[in-house]
Amino acid sequence: MKRTFTIAIVIMTILLVPLWTQTGADFRVTRTQDGQGVIITGYTGTVMDVRIPAIIQSMPVKEIGELAFYETRITSVVVPEGVSIIGRFAFTGTNITSVEIPQSVRIIGDSAFRGTSIISVIIPEGVENIVIGTFSDCTQLRSVTLPSTLLTIGDQAFYNTALESIVIPEGVTSIGATAFNACVNLNMVTLPSTLTSIGHNAFSSTALQTIVIPEGVTDIGAGAFGSCVQLTSVTLPSTILNIGNFAFYNCPLLTTITLPRTIRNIQFGEQVFTGSNAINRASQTALRRVGYTGPF
Repeated sequence: MKRTFTIAIVIMTILLVPLWTQTGADFRVTRTQDGQGVIITGYTGTVMDVRIPAIIQSMPVKEIGELAFYETRITSVVVPEGVSIIGRFAFTGTNITSVEIPQSVRIIGDSAFRGTSIISVIIPEGVENIVIGTFSDCTQLRSVTLPSTLLTIGDQAFYNTALESIVIPEGVTSIGATAFNACVNLNMVTLPSTLTSIGHNAFSSTALQTIVIPEGVTDIGAGAFGSCVQLTSVTLPSTILNIGNFAFYNCPLLTTITLPRTIRNIQFGEQVFTGSNAINRASQTALRRVGYTGPF
């Protein structure tokens, strides 16, 4: 009986070793510019479920540096409170399925999580910008919670993800080019009243069925809703000034364009509604009234 008990303890110890042996020695670091903390520049450990220590070499971890975990074999990561910056390409090329980002983070760099396998993510309060390609090609990403502090969503930010819906918080003023392009499951988007511009191809090739562009938006970029083959209705605001080339190109089910009567003129690009030949007569008349001369 005693021998069996001893074997069990040994087995449990072996299983727990990776959790207990992950220390500051598993990370390459350098000092921050002010010398008050460290930046993680690399990972040399063997544990795939990573919990980054809050203290390494007796100093607080302040940043996850550029390429710090690039193409390592890690499968999950917990970033400690106190980290304020996650650098460019920090986790690109890894297989992480989950990430915990602390409330202290203020900056997430370009392509920081590009191409990973994360399923859901909560962006903490305090982050103001989601920059170029941050979650691009995260083909398993189904759920994102955005902070109320967010101001901009950059180019390719959520390109080619598995998102089905997204609520963009009040305060966001711009959505970058191809930000949600190729999110083929995306069927519901809530846009904030603070929005002023939608970048080119921002929502192209998504599963949107209806879209209401809020008052305040002045510019819709080229191809912004192109090839949204399930799109049936669009509501435009009285503030709209420019609609780019092919903005609603190849939307074969689009029947209804709703325009406020206060609109007087819009600068239309080329072939804005080409391939959307289901647009009803009332909507065609309204579009002609505000200066549209192209084909439907």
